[in-house]
Amino acid sequence: MSARRRDIQGLRAVAVLLVVANHFVDWPGGGFIGVDVFFVISGFLITGLLLREHDTTGTISLGAFYRRRFRRLLPIAAFVVVVTAGASWLLFTADRARGITVDGLWALLFSSNWRFAATGTDYLQATGPLSPLQHYWSLSVEEQFYFVWPLLLIAALGFSARRPRRQAAIAITIIGTASFVWAMFETSVFPTWAYFSTFSRVWELAAGALLAIAASKVGEMPEAARPYLAWAGLLAIVGGSVLITVQTPFPGPFAIVPVLGAVAVIAAGIGGGQRFLWPLTNRASTYVGDISYSLYLWHFPAIIFATVIFAGTPRRALIVAFIATLALSVLSYHFIENPIRRSSWLDPRSPHFRRWLIAGVTALVLTVAGVFVVPATAPGQSGSAIEITDRTTAIAAALEDSDWPEILQPSLDDVGAGTPETIGTEAGCLNPPTTSGDESCAYGSADSGKIALVVGDSIAMAWIPTIEAAIGDEYEVRGIGFRNCPFAEVVIQSEQVPEDSAKCNSVRKTQYESISKIAPDLLIISDSELGFNRLGSKSFGDKAEAEWRDGMSRALGATGQNPAQVVVLSPPPMSPASASCVTRISSPIDCVGPISERWMSKSIADREAATEFGAAYVDTSLWFCAREQCPLYAGGVIMRTDGMHLTEQYAVGLKPEMAAVLPRS
Repeated sequence: MSARRRDIQGLRAVAVLLVVANHFVDWPGGGFIGVDVFFVISGFLITGLLLREHDTTGTISLGAFYRRRFRRLLPIAAFVVVVTAGASWLLFTADRARGITVDGLWALLFSSNWRFAATGTDYLQATGPLSPLQHYWSLSVEEQFYFVWPLLLIAALGFSARRPRRQAAIAITIIGTASFVWAMFETSVFPTWAYFSTFSRVWELAAGALLAIAASKVGEMPEAARPYLAWAGLLAIVGGSVLITVQTPFPGPFAIVPVLGAVAVIAAGIGGGQRFLWPLTNRASTYVGDISYSLYLWHFPAIIFATVIFAGTPRRALIVAFIATLALSVLSYHFIENPIRRSSWLDPRSPHFRRWLIAGVTALVLTVAGVFVVPATAPGQSGSAIEITDRTTAIAAALEDSDWPEILQPSLDDVGAGTPETIGTEAGCLNPPTTSGDESCAYGSADSGKIALVVGDSIAMAWIPTIEAAIGDEYEVRGIGFRNCPFAEVVIQSEQVPEDSAKCNSVRKTQYESISKIAPDLLIISDSELGFNRLGSKSFGDKAEAEWRDGMSRALGATGQNPAQVVVLSPPPMSPASASCVTRISSPIDCVGPISERWMSKSIADREAATEFGAAYVDTSLWFCAREQCPLYAGGVIMRTDGMHLTEQYAVGLKPEMAAVLPRS
């Protein structure tokens, strides 16, 4: 095998360009499979490197291996993290900037994949902002592999003096098979975890490792077969990037397509020529492969920051991001990556070792300190309590504002803290262990002898502070809510959180029965407009509206309630989340969103079902919007924490409106 495989460099180019294209223009839809190609390449090259060292010296130097990996990967990765974190403090609110800095710390500790899995991050999240360091998850998977793999390989090679490579191949096959089976299971049950999990990705790296072990046998293939195998592999990768979508179960099992494609391309070049493979072996492709690491690191922060700076002109933002990505990647490769990779950095024998160590520790300490830095607050600082006397006028005025108010409640830096959803969760309202509706979620007057029961999803639980403020002196206000679970009797299927869908579909009958047993004096129903996009039937338009209306009718009938004691509240219309739209260079207009057609359709279906049943339906849109446009705040009070859940301040401030629409005892 030659010291430099042009076909592998070209394959790197294909992999990074698929990822970059997917993030820049959302095409091809499956461009994220470029990461899987990288995993195979890494498994092949690293294992081959370790095997050659073992063949030559009879051992594997862990110290030398780790130093090479750190020199190759850490400096530019750390530099991009520091630049990204610094830019975040300049552009974003303190809350978001602090979160990005924490992301950077996890990245520097080679654990960001677990960070994003734990926070439920996915590339399609509906309301939350993307971290400009989210793409570091794949680097963490590789770096964890680099930590463990040499140790496993040493153990496998040393298990028997006879045929050590065979022992290693058996060990890798067992590990890879177990990982693939786990990926199949985890993808079906916890897809977010599966996407980021090292355990669900090891089989992809193992595929490359197994190919490296079998290289001598693979190299004996007929020369005439090589071009066909390489082109078949390349077509599998490119075709997979088009046919695989975000709805495809991934990584188990369909990551097998880019994995086998990458294995085929690499195998075709082992021990032989690279004829007829010009898309990979030409000079342009190999250079893109050379700078692929820097390209991958810079492209995502460039997109996020350019989108913020050039808000309202998406085409200009993408052009600027592309130019910045290309320029930064070329400069980083020639002035950071290569010089440090070829240096004596981390070599204890180097006279500069202590200097490098001090610089590295200092950079880490400064990054950690950045998490606790409290900079000047974002536009709109918190102040004394604000009372909105004329909500309609206040909303209309907010739509005309060109500058942020001097005082906002809560401040834009603190808008995500203490949301009603969090309060409801802590009180046992959201995702309770049972549907008994007991005192684990109870507010208001416990001695009143009357119960107002709030049911639905997290949106319903976010209404509890408003309902308590309005009628808490006359009712004990209880809540039973399940995340991502509408009250209507419809089958829900969420690709991102199937565990929520499964619980929702199974618990609903029990929930209706519990309502009948509790027999509340007042039943209040509300849920998110997002449920309309999660119908298991995949219906849309008029069919979805009819399905939802029928499901709500069945649900209302199943409660056994007197219709006069039932109120259906529309959810707050969704609008941009403050964490996404508020920056230090933005204006209030950047956070204005229209009432969606989805909200309109759900409103029509809920109203018709409620009217047919004899219940009251309350259109709450005028509490948040004017002329079908919804600002972030009204009268100096921020409405939503994340695009749909109410802030506690605004929720309590809606007391007059809620009191006017709920029946009193």
